[in-house]
Amino acid sequence: VRVPAENLVGEENKGWDYAKFLLGHERAYIAGIGRSKERVAYAKDLLARLEAEGGPADMLAPWRGRIAMIEADLHALEVTQFRMHGGHADMKLSPMLKARGSEIFQAITDLICRMSGTDALRADTGTLTKSFLYSRAVSIFGGSTEVQKNILSATVLDLR
Repeated sequence: VRVPAENLVGEENKGWDYAKFLLGHERAYIAGIGRSKERVAYAKDLLARLEAEGGPADMLAPWRGRIAMIEADLHALEVTQFRMHGGHADMKLSPMLKARGSEIFQAITDLICRMSGTDALRADTGTLTKSFLYSRAVSIFGGSTEVQKNILSATVLDLR
């Protein structure tokens, strides 16, 4: 490609380096840590309501444990993101943020649907339905989870 010198952005022959930098930050954003935190808070509120309504303990205890596991995974992902943006971890890990963030969001959304039972199917639960359907798209946009894992294996593990 020929570009007039006055239209050149950055250094010549560094375009792919710039693109990788931008993609790394895009993937970190797509990890959706804030979005998943909101869903975890919603799951905790839902659990509290179910407990207040006298929900069966044999169902509530596993849900409480699952929320705690998802929250721990989310915290670990957030710490990794902080390390990357602070320069303490390699930006090559950004595909992991995207892939793991997608998995966590799908896990918490799926759990909320299970906790909601048949209420998740009602027409007036638009937010829940939209969130569930959106959670499936998260693993596709910005590069599918499988593509992200291939990038990780090639760049981090050097498995080409």
